[in-house]
Amino acid sequence: MTRARHLLALLFLIAQLISCQQNKRVETLTANNTAHMKTVFKWQEGINAPLGYPVEVYRGGLEAADGYTSLSIGVTSGAWGAEGSGMSNSVKSIPKRIHCIWVAYAEDCMYEVDSDIDYDKMLHFFNEGFPVLRRSGIEKDTYSMIVTGFAPGGVVVIWLYGGGKQVEVGRYQGKKTTVPVSEIDRLDNHERLLFDPVNRKLMMENDRLIPVEVQAANKNRPIPFGLWDSYRKKYCWRPTFIMPEGGKVRDATGFHMYNGESETMIGDVFTENNYKERAIPDAISIGWWDKYGQGYGGGVKFDEQEIFAAFAEVFKDSPQGTAEIEIRVNQANTLLMVTLKGNGKSIPLSKIKIKAIESRSLTEEYKYNWRPVFIFPEGGEIPDEINFKTETWGKLLTNIEFIKMPFQQNATAHRISFYFYLNSSKTLRKGTGLKFEQKEIAQTFQSIEQLSPGSPIEMEIKIGKGYHTFTVTLKGNGKELPVKFKTFDFDDTKQ
Repeated sequence: MTRARHLLALLFLIAQLISCQQNKRVETLTANNTAHMKTVFKWQEGINAPLGYPVEVYRGGLEAADGYTSLSIGVTSGAWGAEGSGMSNSVKSIPKRIHCIWVAYAEDCMYEVDSDIDYDKMLHFFNEGFPVLRRSGIEKDTYSMIVTGFAPGGVVVIWLYGGGKQVEVGRYQGKKTTVPVSEIDRLDNHERLLFDPVNRKLMMENDRLIPVEVQAANKNRPIPFGLWDSYRKKYCWRPTFIMPEGGKVRDATGFHMYNGESETMIGDVFTENNYKERAIPDAISIGWWDKYGQGYGGGVKFDEQEIFAAFAEVFKDSPQGTAEIEIRVNQANTLLMVTLKGNGKSIPLSKIKIKAIESRSLTEEYKYNWRPVFIFPEGGEIPDEINFKTETWGKLLTNIEFIKMPFQQNATAHRISFYFYLNSSKTLRKGTGLKFEQKEIAQTFQSIEQLSPGSPIEMEIKIGKGYHTFTVTLKGNGKELPVKFKTFDFDDTKQ
């Protein structure tokens, strides 16, 4: 029996390792297959630097085969990996090189980087895109910014950003340089400030660039060269969630990592929740519902020293192992508890900052097991189509589909429109509709759901013979409740 258990454990570990290795292999293969990929996209440049270590690009930028995008867009400081904003949000080719000179105010020196960019990798990312969650469902999006970060020691990192997703393209190294005096003499008074020792000192004392508390913390402390490279180390991990009895986590969880990357797990990625090589997270955001459908939004902000020490300990003896960041919600839905587990070790993270609040928008998204039932007056006109929308789903129903709909998991109804076409080509139509106030209808659903969570619920929409004579009743668990609504009309030409 013991041997069987050991064998099962070994097989499970092998499966975890294969999962992470396959992720790396897929990235390598796809990054090298760019022959038929699109090479022009709409994007904007952005720059950043770690808080307390501001930089300013003197000249240069990103170079493409047919163009150039300047990174000389002012002083930047605030957050490593932050997307910032640029001045050329337009359709253009993906760059192949970076060449620029910048001033590192904290080091009181200039750096120059002149390097090829991981072009094939960037093309793959732009063409592949990523899934995003919108009201209409999961859709494909792609990146809208190329972000360049400058850290102490001449470290340069390039990311792609868009729609809450940020991925690293590559890390490059600048070298200290000087600008000839003859070149500085030809600059105007404003440009010459970059080389003025007094101006550089004022920049480091500017509390709009560097908060006073950060200036005080950094005073007389050496610059932590190498810190931002340490952020790039990746481990094979995944999140797990433990909800109160009857509760469920929203299938959209966001991470922000110390290396500047960010992602949101949605759809199949969330459901499968495979182990994946990621940098150590700086923050995780989640949403969840209690057993009655009340929505909550929450987040965890990690203490840097604590979580780095925890990862180092968990992976110390098993660098190729796997780990889970377990997030547990208490019964009152007011507290999040986080533990790093893996390789036979379990380390509670007690220095985290947490947030857990009731969320109206998530309450409106909660999916109940329900269906609409339409009742038409005898001898009355039956609509040709019904446009049925919830907070998470929309569907145009024909007069066959809406006769008897199956029960399914959906958010509460948002709007129902009844279409009557006036000609056979269906270009002229008139109609009427119902619009529901989301807070009220969510409370009505909750009143029935809490009697027996998960039981089927019917929304009976009864259409009378007179115009605007509707009654809407929610039925389930032996209870019937009226539903409030507003009516609206339309009479238009379908384009």
